[in-house]
Parts: sequence; structure tokens; C-alpha cells
Amino acid sequence: MRGIYFETTNGQVWTSPDAGETWNRIACDLPSVYSLKAAVIEA
Repeated sequence: MRGIYFETTNGQVWTSPDAGETWNRIACDLPSVYSLKAAVIEA
């Protein structure tokens, strides 16, 4: 799915389909992590 995806250290994953204007949480109970990732999907 096209958009921006962001993972937090407390197990949440957020996505924005409109370049950061609005955000939707798509996961909230993943294990805590010490490394973060962000991705922009254009295809």
C-alpha cells in the first residue's frame, strides 16, 4: 500500500497515505524494540 510507514520503540506501527497530513495506527501490541525504521512506499 502506498504511503509512509513508521515503527515506534513501544511496538506501534503508523502509516500516512497523504505525506504526513494524517496518521493511522495499524499495529499496537508488537514487542518493544531498540531500533526504529521508517519507509516510504511509492509503488
